[in-house]
Amino acid sequence: MSENNIMVNNLKYFAALKAANKGLTVVQALSAIGAIAGEYKRGNDWILVDQHIDVAQKAMEDVILALNFTDIIPPKYQNVKDLSHIINFVLQGENHTDDKNIAIIGMRIWNEISIKRDDK
Repeated sequence: MSENNIMVNNLKYFAALKAANKGLTVVQALSAIGAIAGEYKRGNDWILVDQHIDVAQKAMEDVILALNFTDIIPPKYQNVKDLSHIINFVLQGENHTDDKNIAIIGMRIWNEISIKRDDK
């Protein structure tokens, strides 16, 4: 395991605690991902579902890291609705809002955190 992955794993617990104070908890996000995955896993595409869950979890982790350890996400965007839009942008590269800053924030997270992962 790389040094970067070890750091990410060690910080997840602390990131979850800080994120809870900012309106988004890891438990809520993972619960939502798990509920969606449970529905799809009733079909035959188990491997594909697992891959999609993995990618979604990485996008969420990247946003949580940005939220807790950088100044990428301004306080105005530290709420459940905007954080969800930012996670979606990091995940899909699409902004489904009228707020261009969601894309700007998401792109910064992608460029400064996501593409530097060793486990891309």
